[in-house]
Amino acid sequence: MKIEDLSKTQIVMLCLLITFVTSIATGITTVTLMEQAPVGVTQTINRVIQKTIETVVPDTGKTPETVIVKEEDLVVDALAKNSGIIVPIRIPSADLTANALAATSMATIGYGFLVSADGFLITPSSVVSDKGNYSIETPDGVFTADFVKKDDHGFSVLKANLPTGANIKVKAFKFGTLGDSNSLKLGQTVLATSNKGTDVSRGIITSLPKSDATDPKNPPKSVFSEIGTTLKTTSSFSGVPVINLDGQIIGVMIETDAGASVVPTEFMIEALVKPSSPSVKV
Repeated sequence: MKIEDLSKTQIVMLCLLITFVTSIATGITTVTLMEQAPVGVTQTINRVIQKTIETVVPDTGKTPETVIVKEEDLVVDALAKNSGIIVPIRIPSADLTANALAATSMATIGYGFLVSADGFLITPSSVVSDKGNYSIETPDGVFTADFVKKDDHGFSVLKANLPTGANIKVKAFKFGTLGDSNSLKLGQTVLATSNKGTDVSRGIITSLPKSDATDPKNPPKSVFSEIGTTLKTTSSFSGVPVINLDGQIIGVMIETDAGASVVPTEFMIEALVKPSSPSVKV
């Protein structure tokens, strides 16, 4: 068949076939020559290819930024997350013992901290151990509080009452998040703010509660209920939360006759899940 007898479609297909066969032959020849070429020639070709790629895809000049998080920043953020959750616990002056002095009609008997938006709070049992006429004060105002239960580990649970009504501005309390005290590590940094918010203590964990891990079906529970730390143990830190660098509460500072101790949050969580009063919902 002569080429003059081919149709336009057949001519186009023939050109494509010739181009395809030529490109394959060129590729094979190029690879063969590159393998046999001296090193200097191949380096020159590689530089040309690199320059070509840089021309097609220009360098933006931006390098990945390395973000360095300082422990100082973590400390500041953790304290900020728990700002305002420590509250004074007060009773009317008439409820004080004869040896106590009251400067106002409501006297502060100790401090605690809020752990839920609906008003549950933790305080040492030495401050509150039974039912009474209690109130707390937050930056939003004064609120009545009811006794819920006393725990065997040295703290009590109270429930602050939010006001009711259509025009009430305060609908939730600011609270701290309870962390997992079973995941603590020796040497871990911990923080505490004094109950009046005028002093900050920074320390490390020096000893951990002894866990009972004999039952594989249940999570381990602390047998020895104290976390050892290098935090300040003065009376101004009694009843305050101990927090980690993530801002999570990992314990409560309890002042006893033998000195201050840090009770793990696992006991607080258990007390909140199983309150003694059936009318209280967590």
